[in-house]
Amino acid sequence: MAGGFEELPPIGPRRIGTEHMAKVLLVVVLLGVVFGSLVLSVGTIEVGKVAVVVDPIQRKMWMVGDGASAQYFFKPPWATVVKVYVATDAVHTAP
Repeated sequence: MAGGFEELPPIGPRRIGTEHMAKVLLVVVLLGVVFGSLVLSVGTIEVGKVAVVVDPIQRKMWMVGDGASAQYFFKPPWATVVKVYVATDAVHTAP
């Protein structure tokens, strides 16, 4: 202690303990699983199409939409979506 000042330890990179690192890794993995399941649970359909959702676990099928408008919908993350074109095209004939 020269001149009334206390000597501080040198500043360097801070080490993160393995316990803290394990908690951070667990939180990151859990957030990834939650985000991934949310992304896989949202489906979209465009105008002129309907979606047939097939759930192999519950052994159910259902239709989403009527083809009149585009929309988002929720489904189980493991279900598959088959998009079917249902709009009618206009046929113009010459007189």
